[in-house]
Amino acid sequence: MAKKTNCVINGKPYYRLTKTIGRKLVNGEEVAVRKSFYGSCKADAEAKYQAYLDKKNAGIETKTQYFGVLADGWISEFFVNDGSLKDSTKARYVAAWNRTFKPKNVKKARSKQALEIYHSSLDTITAKTLQSIYNEMAKNGVPVSEIKTIHKIMKKFYRYIEYEGLGRDVTGPLTIPKEKVNAADSEIRVWTDEEIKTILNNFDKADNRFRHRFLIVLAYYTGCRKSELLALTYDDITEDGVRITKTLAEVSDGLVNGKMKTHLAVTDPKTRKSVRTIPVDPVVLEELKLHKKWHKAEQLKNGYRSNYIFTTDSGEFYNNKNLDVAIFRYYKKIGVEPKTMHTYRHTYASNLCRFGVPIQTACVLLGHDSIETTARFYVNVAEDSKRNAAMLLRKAVEA
Repeated sequence: MAKKTNCVINGKPYYRLTKTIGRKLVNGEEVAVRKSFYGSCKADAEAKYQAYLDKKNAGIETKTQYFGVLADGWISEFFVNDGSLKDSTKARYVAAWNRTFKPKNVKKARSKQALEIYHSSLDTITAKTLQSIYNEMAKNGVPVSEIKTIHKIMKKFYRYIEYEGLGRDVTGPLTIPKEKVNAADSEIRVWTDEEIKTILNNFDKADNRFRHRFLIVLAYYTGCRKSELLALTYDDITEDGVRITKTLAEVSDGLVNGKMKTHLAVTDPKTRKSVRTIPVDPVVLEELKLHKKWHKAEQLKNGYRSNYIFTTDSGEFYNNKNLDVAIFRYYKKIGVEPKTMHTYRHTYASNLCRFGVPIQTACVLLGHDSIETTARFYVNVAEDSKRNAAMLLRKAVEA
């Protein structure tokens, strides 16, 4: 029986199989990258396509080393298993890599050049190529902290490239664009006293008055990071205060079926000094009783069990985006301008300063590594205090 073919090349019959192997940008538009595989029959062509996929997943496509494929392979096999880095740090690096080189929404890409080099051969990537990407990201308003993260992962990746003899490290001459100073950004955003009163006294107007009530109360009275709050169990809150020992982070699973996957998990805290106990007002313990009673009823109703304080109605960890949407909806309903959950941390720190708490104490309560961090980012002096300080200057010379 003759083998089935569908094309002739140089007088010889072949079976041609054409597959989409990726996406790339052409004149600002995303288009499919297509590749043909030839065999003596359909089964032979399919076998060659499968062999190509196997090489691609290993980081090698035909005879060419492709930048994006190699980087994905290195991240999956090496980076996500690096024991010297915390899971939360690795997750942040991988998320930055995906946002830059593999964004879900191409139209919102941080750098079109970054998308274009993903399918480029490694030997075509130079220091100038990467520097152009950094510069484009800065021009597009990407925070310098994110560019620094990309730079760090690039340096690690290229050390691997050089060690394996696949190319030379081109990251040496790269520079990070200077952060633009914006006067508006220099002011730390906090909740006003009036806004806090409105937020804490209108839970009856929320879609579900108990679901996010205690999370907001705890954020205001402890100044904890959102990731620290979402990792709390009922055993972590006692009359002594709130014990912070863990954080909820997006942990990378590496490549799964060719795609970078992550999942939410409770991991070690941001730094050693993040482990701390924060004394709380008795009102927090009363709110905990209300929340626990409501949460226990929901667990019985929906058939799940969890010792974590904050869960979805099926007992899962909260997705950050969904949680923010729900809380923003509450702010809108009570007529308060929406701000991020981190605003409670800013407010807590500013209030410590405002009420005369020594900066050394504030540093410990906030879990900062150094007093400099506390002073630079979280001490927010009220306008009245600044005006009073200005008036004192004249009194000094009139005495």
